[in-house]
Amino acid sequence: MKSLWNMLNKEFTIEGAVSAFLVINIIAWTLITMGVGMMVCKFLGFSIGGNMTNLMCAGIYGGLIVGLIGGILYLYELYRHHSME
Repeated sequence: MKSLWNMLNKEFTIEGAVSAFLVINIIAWTLITMGVGMMVCKFLGFSIGGNMTNLMCAGIYGGLIVGLIGGILYLYELYRHHSME
C-alpha cells in the first residue's frame, strides 16, 4: 500500500490521490479475492462457471472489507502520523 500511495501522491493532488488510492485498492483486492477463489475451485474440482456468482460475491466483499476499510485505516494512520509531527 505504501508504494501505491507514494506513487499516487506524486502524480495527483491530495484529494485525487486519496480517491485514486481507494479505487485502485478496492479493484485490486476484488480481483485478488476472485483469483484466489478461482484457484480454489479449480483445485477442488468445482466448476468455475457454475460458481461465478459466489466468486463475484466473495470478490466484492473482499474488495470492500480489505480494499476500502483497509485503505481508509491506512490513510487514517498516515494522516495521524503526519499530524503529530
